[in-house]
Amino acid sequence: MNRWIVIGAVSAALLGCQPATILDGRSGSLDGRSGISSGALSMEPRPGATVRVRVYDTASPVAIAVLFMGGSGKLPLQANAPDLPGFLAGNAERFAAHGFITALVDAPSDQQGPEGMSLQFRAGPDHAADTDAVVARLKLGADLPVWVIGVSLGTVSAANAAVNGRHPIDGVVLASSSIAITRMNLANVTTPALMVAHEDDGCRGTPPQGAREIARALTGAPVAEVEFFSGGRTDGRNPCHPGTPHTFHGIQETVVAFIAEFIKAHSN
Repeated sequence: MNRWIVIGAVSAALLGCQPATILDGRSGSLDGRSGISSGALSMEPRPGATVRVRVYDTASPVAIAVLFMGGSGKLPLQANAPDLPGFLAGNAERFAAHGFITALVDAPSDQQGPEGMSLQFRAGPDHAADTDAVVARLKLGADLPVWVIGVSLGTVSAANAAVNGRHPIDGVVLASSSIAITRMNLANVTTPALMVAHEDDGCRGTPPQGAREIARALTGAPVAEVEFFSGGRTDGRNPCHPGTPHTFHGIQETVVAFIAEFIKAHSN
């Protein structure tokens, strides 16, 4: 069950002193099994900008997974919208089933236009600050290792958090990575990193061989592993959209399980 829960301005949220307000009338708390209940947090990391995060709790969590979607980066308006598209939005509950408190991050309110988050925004300081606020709030509820995971353009968001974020993270996973990442200072990443790609990914902006190029640039990472997948099926027409190898269509369960095992093996 998903609920929208407002935590208030980030300054209050980070201090844990702002009581939650339930927007849809259903009760819920932030002090359950892990300190974070399934639902959605809403915070204001920057003046005039609100970020919503849909959270999926799990029993006996071992880590926190912060997910950044590709495309516009926008979540559907309805908290309970069925059939969420894409690799990460469509598998958030699957990540939770592997033992992760899973946080699916929406585009901030000032990036909710038709195109959503631009590449420039995803790689910029405001987005890094937004992610810092999200990570800090999640750590308040559960003192666990935090991993950022991105797919397609979402890999720029995840890499930005790893390169420029002020709040420490414990690892990064890049799936169907955007080649734009190679223009970032990846040598600043000092956490384990995993790059996963489908060998038949036909999206021009996420060539499979880019995963190796990114790994070579992660000179400060203690581990920089690349894993290529094959198989699945193609039901979509656009090679950069869901239903294609770009989103590991037909083998998503296998890819999620591999990512989960990597995170567990490389978390402190």
